[in-house]
Amino acid sequence: MNRSPLSAVVNALRSDPAWSAAAQSLADQSANAPSLHLAVFVEPFLEYILTGKKTVESRFSTVRFPPYGRVSRGDFVLLKVSGGPVVGIAEVGAAWFYRLNAESWRSIRQDFAAALCAEDPEFWRSREKAEFATLMYVTRAKRLQPIQWPKRDRRGWVVVRGKAEGSLFGGMMQSTVLAFSGGIASGKSTLSESVALAVGVPRVSFGGYIRLEARRRGMSTNRETLQSIGEELVRKDPDGLCRAVLAQSGWTPGTSLVVDGVRHADIAARLARLVRPSEFRLVHVAAEHGTRSARMASRGETASQLKSFESHSTERDVSQQLPEKADLVVDGEQPIEVLVEQVAKWAETLA
Repeated sequence: MNRSPLSAVVNALRSDPAWSAAAQSLADQSANAPSLHLAVFVEPFLEYILTGKKTVESRFSTVRFPPYGRVSRGDFVLLKVSGGPVVGIAEVGAAWFYRLNAESWRSIRQDFAAALCAEDPEFWRSREKAEFATLMYVTRAKRLQPIQWPKRDRRGWVVVRGKAEGSLFGGMMQSTVLAFSGGIASGKSTLSESVALAVGVPRVSFGGYIRLEARRRGMSTNRETLQSIGEELVRKDPDGLCRAVLAQSGWTPGTSLVVDGVRHADIAARLARLVRPSEFRLVHVAAEHGTRSARMASRGETASQLKSFESHSTERDVSQQLPEKADLVVDGEQPIEVLVEQVAKWAETLA
């Protein structure tokens, strides 16, 4: 039986007396267990942390995006190579959060530049448009044998396990069901998950529900099978499918929700009716074919497969009808932080 990536991390730590207690706490599934984060790094900064040269890690963003407000002393951070495996773990010794202005920028540069290994002026130039900053004192960095960790989105920081938090945007999107549509590999799932986390509302997924249905039937979860099952469910009982997807999070009418993976104009119309008295809004994520092909290739699928998948009836409305019906269309080729900011600012008008 294949072990989960987290189990592999826990087992690796148990053999180290200095980390055995941490291993036990990571294995703990109780509400009191420490938060666990996954941070993506590029070199040379990853090696700097593992060797102790870099003692403070920073994340800058234009919106209040994790780890802002979500990390604290005693949390653990898995250190992942960009596009590669987890190769280390560290503990957070302290965390500082900044709403950036001239004074806070000056304080960060003066107090933390050396610990950040950020003497290069380009480091600061590339972050000058940020409005929020999280700085973390990194302690007890430990190198691990490479552990593959499944991650297919573009986020540089993921809260793997954390205590429940309220909305980072002050309760916007009250009584709104925000649905996301888009072509295969457009980035809609990454965006919907990131927005749900940032706005502080539950998220459900058509793809996730259909995947569970495939497993219930003892069938494969490859894309061809999922498309076939989805087509069947839409044809036989579209309202029933919508209700089943909405029920994944225990959603009740009049409350907010993020819904990922709308692929039919008719399903969007049915959702708008079924979620009343909540407001229904649709965000469509657009991306060029070449970009989506490249993303497919990174997942081990080919451009010819993408063409075949897009010829299926479940993709018929994605390219034209859904963009036309959408309340907001965003460019899926933009960085995820930019897209979250765009959706968040638009969502403020829905409060």
